[in-house]
Amino acid sequence: MFAFDPQAGAGDMPAGRVEAYQRTGLTLDQARVTANRDMATIQAGRTASAAREIADEQAKVALDVAQLGNNRALEDSLARQVELKQRVAFYYEQTKNLAEATRLAEADQAKIDAARQRVRDQWFADDAQDRTLRLAQARGDSEESIRQLQREIDIRERARDLPCKPRLRRYGPGDLLIIDIPEAGLVEQPAVVLRRSLNPETMGVSLILRGETLEKHAFALAATGQAPPTPALKSTEEIDATLSSTNLIDWSQVRDPDGTKPEDGATVGGTIGENIKNSAGEIVPSGELLNSALTLNPDGSLVAKIGSTERVLGKLKLPDMNAASDASRRQLENDLASLAAAVAQLATGQAIVQNVFRDAGLYTDPESGVAKLFAIESRAEQITKLSVTLNAALASINLKASVNYVNEAILSAQLGGSSADLTSLLVRLTSAETNISGLQASIQLKADATIVTGLQGSVTSIQQSIDAINAVIEQKASRTVVDGIGARLTLAEQTLSSLDAATITSAVSASRRAPGDSDAAAANDILAALAGWDASKLALTAVASAKMELTAKTDSNRDALASLSTQLGVQVGAVSALVSTEQAARIAGDSATASDLSAYKASTNSALAQVNGAITAQTSNLEALSGQFTTFRASIGDFGQVTVSQAFSALADRTGRLEGRYTLAIDTNGRLQGFVLAGSQNGPASFSFIDTDLRMGTGRIVFNNGTYMRVQGTGFGASNEFISWFGPTMAITSCTRANAISYEAINGDAYFGGSLSAGTFRNSSASSSLAPDASIIVGPFQSNGKPRSLVVSLDYMGNRRITTACPNPAPAVPVFTLEIYRGADATGVLLASQTLTGRYECSPGAGEFEPGYQNDSVNASFTLSDPLAGNSFTYFARIRKRSINVEPVRQILTVISTEQ
Repeated sequence: MFAFDPQAGAGDMPAGRVEAYQRTGLTLDQARVTANRDMATIQAGRTASAAREIADEQAKVALDVAQLGNNRALEDSLARQVELKQRVAFYYEQTKNLAEATRLAEADQAKIDAARQRVRDQWFADDAQDRTLRLAQARGDSEESIRQLQREIDIRERARDLPCKPRLRRYGPGDLLIIDIPEAGLVEQPAVVLRRSLNPETMGVSLILRGETLEKHAFALAATGQAPPTPALKSTEEIDATLSSTNLIDWSQVRDPDGTKPEDGATVGGTIGENIKNSAGEIVPSGELLNSALTLNPDGSLVAKIGSTERVLGKLKLPDMNAASDASRRQLENDLASLAAAVAQLATGQAIVQNVFRDAGLYTDPESGVAKLFAIESRAEQITKLSVTLNAALASINLKASVNYVNEAILSAQLGGSSADLTSLLVRLTSAETNISGLQASIQLKADATIVTGLQGSVTSIQQSIDAINAVIEQKASRTVVDGIGARLTLAEQTLSSLDAATITSAVSASRRAPGDSDAAAANDILAALAGWDASKLALTAVASAKMELTAKTDSNRDALASLSTQLGVQVGAVSALVSTEQAARIAGDSATASDLSAYKASTNSALAQVNGAITAQTSNLEALSGQFTTFRASIGDFGQVTVSQAFSALADRTGRLEGRYTLAIDTNGRLQGFVLAGSQNGPASFSFIDTDLRMGTGRIVFNNGTYMRVQGTGFGASNEFISWFGPTMAITSCTRANAISYEAINGDAYFGGSLSAGTFRNSSASSSLAPDASIIVGPFQSNGKPRSLVVSLDYMGNRRITTACPNPAPAVPVFTLEIYRGADATGVLLASQTLTGRYECSPGAGEFEPGYQNDSVNASFTLSDPLAGNSFTYFARIRKRSINVEPVRQILTVISTEQ
């Protein structure tokens, strides 16, 4: 037997290796050749191993670069290659079969890829859900539908941004983590990684997490085929019904110990039994309080009512569909005249010339300074005319070209009384004209085309005018198509002007007209229809118009205007929809206004819906005002009208007045309802409800001065049983009957300490000392000689920061022994000694920069009764001993004595 030195190179072949081969019977030369071959094989293996290690290191570097560059696609691809390679290596180690190892690894990778794809699909679904909400808000959908969409997103979205140390960068999108950070409100909280980002400087990683459930995550990874239950979203009515059946009590069951209980259904807001007054002490009518509606007057002025003051915010003009109808009628009249002339040529045969005729000439008039150049060609089906006119006196040039084409075969058939294919072209009249005037500094261009077939007639006209004197450029394109079912008209216009103001106006319109019953027969013969139809007798069936105007203007050194306005309108029969908007910046003397105004109107027979909106900022030497106003109106038939108005306004003036106002009002056939939040520098803001009940639902109202608090709601506290609770400041979930000064419960029970109920005495004291033998004294206080109920409670919290693992075994839970005496100290009568146990928690740390914690907590109490009669009492309570694990940060010892 012989052995090889794996560290030896091919050129360092030891003599012992050759000798070993010689001992096997090989000659010296054969031994050398064999040894060299072995060394070459070893070297090749080393080279391949080094290449693999280099490739692995390069792959790691490429993955780090992709992560640092936030190249998610490349990062995913490289990570997938690394994972697949590692799985193949693992399975090969187990099976020693490369093909089998590759199959198993690819199967696992397919599962992971599918899970990641499901996560990405969920991202896309979440994004689509977000877009749906934004579109609903932009469209102005109903509040209920928007709330429903928002609730779905609230249930879905439980995302947190968690900065972590470098060791957590191995986790990526789709991974499930269990987060335990009590101070952040996350206790053993499953969360899935949505995305991550790396900090190149600290090499830390930031994970974006979303709350998850283990059941939902298992289903997402296809680990189970049973989908977890989907949270059911409730409507507002369902929530109200639930509250009415579980948490609310009948008004007649509410007690009235001091005779101040209001009538059932009394108006909520202000002071019970008193009218709402302004700063001058004058009673403010509800109509004035809620008077924040926007009104669009017939003259186009948009007026906002802020309290008792009316302000004109600007002017809007809704599209005039009657004017659009008249314009289309005039266009149709002109175009029908052109079509009638074309049909007349077909009927009379004026264009028929059997022989070809051509002519051209030049005419000059030295006296008038006019020169004319013309050319004409006439043949069987077509007449072509060209003319040029030069006028020195007017400094003008006129160029005109026209072609009249009449289908000879159709014309011959018409004149001979024979039938012909009327689907082909019958008549085409085209012309183009240019007028150039040096005197007027203008250029006018025009092109027209009139075409008649056996099925329809059409007129197309394009015009352009350039007027340097008036600084105007006008462009217009129109087309009219007339056939058996009526007329279709389209028009596009644009005007650029810079004479007094710089303006750009663009307008487009489209309309349809149908023949009346008396013209229906003519519709079967298009030629007769084109020759005989009257534009005034074609009924308008549909019209659409759009106009945009951009203006910049300075009237003087003190006035300036920049505005953008749009008008949109459509009408089909009695149904119409109109939109008008204006964005403007104005300066008039010492006043400046920036505004965004809008008006929307839709009507169908007897139904009407309208929205007026305004955002404005106004300043002058006397005052400054900013606000946003929106008014919604709807009416149908004889049922009346409902208006919803919302207004925000901020006002400051030279008199020192500073006022802010937020109003939400509903006007249903004259009945005003809503609220006003108004504030000024003169005192607290007022929040006034007008003809409105305040329904809290599942919310709570909290009054807290840091020592005592009052909470109102519809089922809260440790047992979700209170409507109202008053006592020492603490977590709302810790509120109980024992630690309350007073409470009202959802089952109708009520308890009032102190002087709230006749014959009831309540005395209490609390200590926040952290000492191990902390104590408190209650009294001396007067007594009616009745038994006293004593509640002794302890609220303790200890905390320690750790950088290593949690102690193993875990230490014992914290234990306190409390004593209470009748007397001023421990020499009095011992009434009770109670042992209270708490809770110990620990989260391991991972070094100085990622610490953990140890927590001790005790939140407990006990109750006893002292039946001794007397007229004066003092009680002493103390911590007799305590066993804790960490330093205390909060220790509150409380004693409450209540005598009924």
